[in-house]
Amino acid sequence: MSDASCNRYLPKKLNQTKISSYFTECIKTLPVESAKRSPSKGKRNLRSRRKLVFSSSSSADTEKSREINRKYLPTKLSDDMSSLIAEIPKRKLPAPIFSDDEDSENDQGTLNSPKKRGGDDVTTKQSNSVLISLNKPGPSKSPRKKFASSTPLRSSNLLTSSFNENLDVGAACSVATTSESISLNKPGPSKSPRKKFASSTPLRSSNLLTSSFNENLDVGASCSVATTSEDASVNESPKAVRAVKNVDGSPKAVRVLQNVVIQSPKKSPQKEPVKDETKKLNYEQLKVFREFFVNILKQNHLLTLLSSSDQQLLHKFFNIEKNYQYLCIKLFLWKPIWYNIFKYVEKIGLTMSDSEVTVMYDYLKDNGFVEIDYMREDLFTLLDLLSLKDLRDIGRSFKFPNVSGPKDIIVAKLIKNTKTQITLTSNMNAEDILRKRIKERMGFCVKLSTNLNKCLYFVYLLNTFSNSSLSDPHDYFKDVSFFNIVFPTYNIENFHIFYTPQEFARFADAVKLRSELEKVVEKRTLNHIFEICRCGYNRLKELNEEFGTSFDVSNRPPHLERFTPNAQYIYILSSGSKHITTTYFSHVVQWYEYLISQNYCVHKRGEWYEHLALVYTMYVKDYERAAKLIIKAFTEDRDHLSDIQLQELLHRGKMLNRKTYNLPPLYHDEIVSLSPPSCDRVWPQDVIDCKSMTSQEPGRRRMYAHQCENGDVNYLTVEQTALQYYRTVGFPDGEHCEGNLIIASFCLLFWDIIYEDYVKGTFVSKVQSAPLDMYSSHFYKNRERRIKRRLSDIEHKWTEEIFRRRLFDRWTLHSHETSLCSLDAVVDKPERLYNAITCIGRDVLGKIFERLVKNFKYYRSGFPDLIVWNLPEKKAKFVEVKSENDKLSIKQKLWLNYLIEIGANAAVCHVEPKSSKKKNRTTGNNS
Repeated sequence: MSDASCNRYLPKKLNQTKISSYFTECIKTLPVESAKRSPSKGKRNLRSRRKLVFSSSSSADTEKSREINRKYLPTKLSDDMSSLIAEIPKRKLPAPIFSDDEDSENDQGTLNSPKKRGGDDVTTKQSNSVLISLNKPGPSKSPRKKFASSTPLRSSNLLTSSFNENLDVGAACSVATTSESISLNKPGPSKSPRKKFASSTPLRSSNLLTSSFNENLDVGASCSVATTSEDASVNESPKAVRAVKNVDGSPKAVRVLQNVVIQSPKKSPQKEPVKDETKKLNYEQLKVFREFFVNILKQNHLLTLLSSSDQQLLHKFFNIEKNYQYLCIKLFLWKPIWYNIFKYVEKIGLTMSDSEVTVMYDYLKDNGFVEIDYMREDLFTLLDLLSLKDLRDIGRSFKFPNVSGPKDIIVAKLIKNTKTQITLTSNMNAEDILRKRIKERMGFCVKLSTNLNKCLYFVYLLNTFSNSSLSDPHDYFKDVSFFNIVFPTYNIENFHIFYTPQEFARFADAVKLRSELEKVVEKRTLNHIFEICRCGYNRLKELNEEFGTSFDVSNRPPHLERFTPNAQYIYILSSGSKHITTTYFSHVVQWYEYLISQNYCVHKRGEWYEHLALVYTMYVKDYERAAKLIIKAFTEDRDHLSDIQLQELLHRGKMLNRKTYNLPPLYHDEIVSLSPPSCDRVWPQDVIDCKSMTSQEPGRRRMYAHQCENGDVNYLTVEQTALQYYRTVGFPDGEHCEGNLIIASFCLLFWDIIYEDYVKGTFVSKVQSAPLDMYSSHFYKNRERRIKRRLSDIEHKWTEEIFRRRLFDRWTLHSHETSLCSLDAVVDKPERLYNAITCIGRDVLGKIFERLVKNFKYYRSGFPDLIVWNLPEKKAKFVEVKSENDKLSIKQKLWLNYLIEIGANAAVCHVEPKSSKKKNRTTGNNS
C-alpha cells in the first residue's frame, strides 16, 4: 500500500472551526471498507462508507463507544481493518528531542511517582500514563530499539492528550508511550543510534490516537505519534511540566495508543507567510507628480500651456485625500484596463476596509476622476479581462461540453456562442446573458478617466520632454527614481518652446504615438507597426497642409525643430518603415517620396534617398527609377547630405551596376561623375588564427579558444581574443570600449563648454543629460570660437600638469552624473583614462575631438572597437576587430581613414578559425 493510499485514511488539514469541533468531541474517523474503490462510484462511494467511532478510556465514554460500535460495525471489521492497517508503510522513529534548558547529563527520571518541578505538582499514573515534554532540541543518550511486537495491539492501551490553549504543534512532534516515559519535543540532534521500525503483527483498528486540541492549534506541520513496549528516557524540565498543565494549574489527562506510529506525509503543507502589504506602498511616485505640478505652477510659461479646465481638474485632484491620489496615480502608470476596485486596492497595498473602499469609489466616480461604465466595451475586451477560471465557469454555465484549453480558445467559443445560440425562455439574447454573467464576475470596476489621464500625462511631459529617453513615465521611475540617476548641474532658462496649449497638445499626441511605436517594435508585430506608421503619415500631411511644410526659425532656434509634432511623425515614418519594407513596400515608397518632397528634418534626406533607392531596386524592380533618384540626390540635395550619407548613396549606385539590371551605361557614368571619392582603402591588418566553437543557440556569437599559462583553455569573444593577442605583441593594456574612452575624455575636457556656457534655448528642464543642440550640427556653430580655443589648449598650450589636474578635477566632481556617457561605467579610475590619453598623444586626441564635436550625433558611432596601449613606451593603437564573415561599415571605414590621416596607429584585426579559408589580404603584423 503506497504512502498516498495510506494517507487517504488519515485526517486532512482542517480549518480552525472544524479542528475545534472535531477534537473537542474526541472523534476520529477511518473508512472501514478496503482500499480498492469502485471506479464507477468515485468520490461518492468513498464518502458513503461506514465510519468507525473511537472514544477515550473513561468508563462512561467506553460504554458509549461500545454501544455505537455494536450498532455500526460490521462483523468482519477487525479482519478487514487488520489487513488494511498492516499495509501502513513502516518508517523510522523520529529522533529523541530534549530541552535546551538542560544538558544531556541532567536526570532522566521515570514517571512512577509524583515530582515537583518549578514549584508545580504533577501527578502521573503508573500504568500507561507518561509525561509529555515539549522542549527545544537537546542531546539524548537513550538508545532507540526496534519495534517488534509478537502480539496483536489492544484497544485498551489508549493515551488521550489534552493540550493547553496556546500549544503550537507546527514543528515535528513525536509521542512515544512506554511503561515508564515519553518524549514529545521539537526536532534535535541525537547521540543514540536510530533503528528501524519493524512490525510483523497487523495493527488493530481500535488502536488510534484521540486528542482534544484548542481553537488555536496549528496542524499544518509534521506530527508523529509513536509507542513502544521498551523503556524510553525523557528530559524533564519546568517547560515540560508547564506544557501539560491547565489554566488553573491542575495537571491535564494524557492518553495515547500503544504500539502505533502515525506520521504525516513526507512533504507536509507549509503555512504561507503573512504578506506585509505596507511594503508595496510607494508614495514616491505620487511625490514626484506633486513636485512636477508645483514646478509647472512656478513657471508661468509652462502653466499657460494647460487649458483652464485642465488646471482646475489638476488643482482639484492634488487636494483630495492622499490615498485617493495614490490610487489614481497607480491607475495612470499601470496598463489602461478595467480593474475591480476592491482587488486593486489590495494589489497596490492600501490598507482600507470595504466600507472605506466603497466611499472612495463613490467619491472618485462623482468627481470624474474614474470611469465605471465598463459594459460599453466590446465582448472580446471584457472576456479578456476575466481570469481563466472565470471563463471556464461561464463556459460551464452555457453547458459547453469541453471548457479546457487556453484562454483565447474559450473566449472564441463564448463569442461564437453569442452569434449562434438562440434563447427561447428569456427576453435577453445570448450576448446579453453573457454580458450579465461577465458583470457578475467583474463587480465594481474602475479605469482612470480620459480627462485626468490626459492632464497627468501633460504634467509629466512638460517636465521631461527635453529628454527623449524619458518619454515613457515608467522609464523615469525606473531610471531616475529607482536607480537614483543624477543629472549635471546647469542654469535652467525659462524659454518658450511651445506657445499655445493647442501646439503643445499636438506635440503630446505625436510623442505618445512614438512611444507606442517603440513598444510594438520590441514585440515585432508588423501589422501594428504599419497602422502606427500610416497614422503618422496621415497626421503629418494634415499638419503640413495646415501650417506649412517647413520649420519657422524666425521665433525659435533651428535645433528646436525636433520638438515639433512634424519631427515626431517623421521619426515614426523613418524608423518604423524599415521594419515593414518587405511586406508593405508600396506604402513605404509613398511615404518616402512624400518625406523627400517636404522641408522638415532635411538632415535626414540622405537616409530617405538611400532607403528609397533600395526599395526601388529590391522590391519594385525599377532600376532606372533607382538610378534617377540617386542622381537627383547628388545634384539637388547635395548640400543637405553628410559625408556618411554621400558614401552610402555611392555604395547604392555601385550596386546598380550589375549586368542583370541592364541599365544603360549613361546612368552608371553619371553616378560615378557625381559621386565623392570612395572611402575604401587597404588598411593595416592583423590576422589571428585560433580554434573556435560555434554556439548551438541561435543568435549567439562564435567563441574562440585561448590557452592560459597554466594550461587551462578559456573560450572568449572575438574582441577578448584580440585583446589577448595584443598583450603578446607589445600592448599589455587595453579596453574594448568602441569609442567610449574617447567620449569620456571629450566630456571631461569640454565640460564647461557643454554645461556652463549659455546658448539660447539649450537648457530648459532639470532632467537633461546634454544641451538641446548637442545632437545636431548647431552645437559646433553656436560655440565655434570657444571650441577652437579649447582644441588648441588640449593639443599644445596646456602643460602636462594643467592637463592632468583638469582631467582629475572634472572626474572627481562629475563622474557620478549622467552626461554624454556614464563616466564611471567607462573606466573606474581617472588614472587609467589619463594613461590611455598619454599614450594616444594630445595632438592626435585634439584632432579626434575636432571631428567628433562638429557633429556628435553622426561621429560618436563607428569608432574602432579596441584601444590598446603601452604606457612605458608611450604608444597606442586603434583596432577594429572583425570575425570571419564580418564587413566594415561606412562609418567604420571613414573613422579608420581619418585616424590614419592624422597620424594615429590604426588597423583591422581579423579573428578567424583555423578551419576557415584564408582570404588574400595585405597584412601589417600577421600572427
